[in-house]
Amino acid sequence: MTKVLVTDTHLNNIGTAIRSRNGSTTKYKPSEMATAINNLSMSEDLSSELTTQDTLISTQETAIDNIISALEGKAAGGGITPSGTLEITENGTYDVTNYASTNVNVASSGGDVENHLDDFLTNTLNAIDSDVTKIVSYGSYGRTALNTVNLPKCTDIGSYAFRGCSGITNVDAPLVTNIATYGFYGCSKLANINMPNVSSTGTYTFYKCDLRNINFPYLTGISQNAFYQNENLQIADFGVANKINQAAFANCDSLVALVLRRTGSICTLGVATNGFSGTPIAEGTGYVYVPRDLVDTYKTATNWVNYATQFRALEDYTIDGTITGELDPNKI
Repeated sequence: MTKVLVTDTHLNNIGTAIRSRNGSTTKYKPSEMATAINNLSMSEDLSSELTTQDTLISTQETAIDNIISALEGKAAGGGITPSGTLEITENGTYDVTNYASTNVNVASSGGDVENHLDDFLTNTLNAIDSDVTKIVSYGSYGRTALNTVNLPKCTDIGSYAFRGCSGITNVDAPLVTNIATYGFYGCSKLANINMPNVSSTGTYTFYKCDLRNINFPYLTGISQNAFYQNENLQIADFGVANKINQAAFANCDSLVALVLRRTGSICTLGVATNGFSGTPIAEGTGYVYVPRDLVDTYKTATNWVNYATQFRALEDYTIDGTITGELDPNKI
C-alpha cells in the first residue's frame, strides 16, 4: 500500500469543505470527518437539476411509448393518434412535441405496424385529419396519394406545405388566411379551391396548378408567379387586391376575365409586360373588369397602359349591375 503524508493543511481543507456544504461552524477531528461527509445532503441546485432531467427523460419515454402504442393500435384496426401533431421538417425529421394531439390517418396497405409506418414515411399518406389548425412548412410535401383536402379548422398553410402533391384535385379550407411561399406549387391536378378568407400569399403559391375559376375577396396582394401557367384558369376574381406582381398570371392561356373590385384606388401592376404574357388579356381577347369610375384611371396608369383597350366597367357585366354582383356568364 502506498503511504501518503497527510498534513494539518490537508485536514483543515477537508474540514473547511465540509463546513461550506453543511453550513456549520463545527471543528472536526480526523476520526469524525468520514461521518460528517456521509451526512452531507445534496444541494438544492443539484437536486433541482436532477429532478428536471428525470422529468424530461420520463416525458420523452412517455411520448415514445404513446407512438408505439398508437402504431400497434393501427395494426389492430385503430387510428394512429400520437401525443402531438407530426411535424415534417425540411430535413426529413419528425417532431411530435410542438402541437396538441391530432390524428394522423394512414393509407391501409397491410395488417402490421411496419407496413403502416412505411406508408407514412414513403409518401402514401392519403388523408389529413380535419381537426388540424395549421399545416407546417413541408407538412405534406410530395404526398402524391392526397386527393381531396378538407381543412375546416385550419387557418395557416406553411411554405412548401403541399408542393408536388400531384394527386390533389380539391381543397376546402374556408378559414385559412395565409398561404406561404410555394404552398401548392406543382399540384398539377388541383382544379377547385374554396379559400374565401385568404388575405396573404407567398410567391409561386399556385404555380402550375389546374385551377379553373378563383375568387379571393380578401387577398390584398397577388404575389409573383402566384398563378403562373394555370392553363385552364378562365375567371380570376379579387375583392380588395391592391397590387399584381411579376408574372402572376403569365401563361394562363384561358384567362378571359380578371375582376378587380377594389374601389377608391386602383390595383397597381408591378411589371409592364409579363404580368399577363401568354394570356387572352395580352392578346386582346380577354378583359379586365374594374369599377366604372376607375376605368379611365386604369387605362393611363403605369404598366396598365399597355392593356388600355382591355378594360371594361364591372357594373355592365354583373347580374345585378353592381360592383359586388356576380359576373353574368352570358356577357363576358
